[in-house]
Amino acid sequence: MSTHRIERNAASALAALKSIDLDTKAENDVRLSKGTYFSWDTENGDLDLVVSNTEDVLLDIRVDKIGAPQWFTFNLELGECDIAKGDILGVIVDASGFDGAEIGVFFRSATADGTPKDTLVADTVSGSTSRAISTLIHQVGPKDALAQVAAFHTLVWKLPKTTGQLAIYDLRVFWLPADNPAATTYGTA
Repeated sequence: MSTHRIERNAASALAALKSIDLDTKAENDVRLSKGTYFSWDTENGDLDLVVSNTEDVLLDIRVDKIGAPQWFTFNLELGECDIAKGDILGVIVDASGFDGAEIGVFFRSATADGTPKDTLVADTVSGSTSRAISTLIHQVGPKDALAQVAAFHTLVWKLPKTTGQLAIYDLRVFWLPADNPAATTYGTA
């Protein structure tokens, strides 16, 4: 089975992140590497955000909250590609930190007119002091923004708007076509 463009784009962005040495203060909407950046609400608050990595940690996020930002996200650009109704998109993450928090994800899709629309993923990552692997799965429904033709997609992590730490050891994005037996037995889109 061949890989989908969304898998290749995610792998490329994550490889670029892994290839650089990080130990820096992250800035709002400024790329860490090709296809990765943080974003937060600077009108209602700010964050002191330090990111680093090692051979064993893809991304270590240390945050001090200043004020009350309405959102705080880590963004992984997946690029422009077609996703069909019934396809399955999945995310596998090996992480620890933000103990007790539920970390949600969604896919943001922007069409040629620039209007972003979001597709929420029901599954979340449970923050914990212990390292754990989580698998998040979303089957694309007919009304999902992901099913738009020729949209630019981004995987968005809704990070807790609080002081804390998150270590991401590994992160993968996968795709199954709607006609794959695993996709057809997963659920009805």
